[in-house]
Amino acid sequence: TDNSHGILNKILPNGMLWRNGASPLYRIKWENGSVETENTEDYIFTDTDGIFITPTLEPGLYGFDVPNDDAWILYVIEIVDLQHDLDKLQILDSGSIASDVDLPVEYNEMIFMRQASLLTSDEFFEMLYGGAAI
Repeated sequence: TDNSHGILNKILPNGMLWRNGASPLYRIKWENGSVETENTEDYIFTDTDGIFITPTLEPGLYGFDVPNDDAWILYVIEIVDLQHDLDKLQILDSGSIASDVDLPVEYNEMIFMRQASLLTSDEFFEMLYGGAAI
């Protein structure tokens, strides 16, 4: 299937925005407490407000890395099958730190983000820009 999934998240664990960031997007394998990353050809970019939207993705677990001081955080997002809501964007909550996981050596923690709501594109742009959205 070729589903479009939009995702918004503005806050890092330290309360700061991840402005003008970029990261490769990884497919995540998470089995028996062990996490592995597999490269995809996609990237995530954030704007000056820390907002990002993923490219079109198949349902599954995906990850991207965010710098945090001298370490890296692996953010893991779950893309759900939205066949019944193809016109909706998946909005994520701020996430929680995953414990008891064996991470690849380059990461010092992993944050797992779950779906908080689904919005139409009109609702999404209204949320971002208020009444100024055209």
